[in-house]
Amino acid sequence: MTVEEAVYARLSAGAAVQSLVGTRIYPLVAPQSASLPFLIYQESSHGRTRRLNGSTVMREFRVRIDGYAESYGTAKDIRDAVVNRLVDYAGTVDNVTIQDIDQEDTSDEHLPPIHADEQGIFGAGIDLVVYYTGGD
Repeated sequence: MTVEEAVYARLSAGAAVQSLVGTRIYPLVAPQSASLPFLIYQESSHGRTRRLNGSTVMREFRVRIDGYAESYGTAKDIRDAVVNRLVDYAGTVDNVTIQDIDQEDTSDEHLPPIHADEQGIFGAGIDLVVYYTGGD
């Protein structure tokens, strides 16, 4: 299992996340047929944390997770569910040992409507850093 798959597994198994988005958790982009609300996740960077002597201590995986909904409040509720499920988590998911997940940044957005009688889509996102060992 990769660290990305471990984060997905942890996220998709959360009761609060499931109650808000069900199984609508997508990498990079949601399908056009996806109904709101949903989550999108994408890797920002992937590297290694090193000691001064150059040896690898653990790996670092940065991921951006955005929740989208028809209302601003629901988008923020989705982000809160992600925070509660992932931030400060430490444990093992399959063969990936997560040492810690830190919150880096949050942001909100509004995607304008396509038609004049619509209000558009609201988004609330979070940037996370996952420190881990193991995995593929």
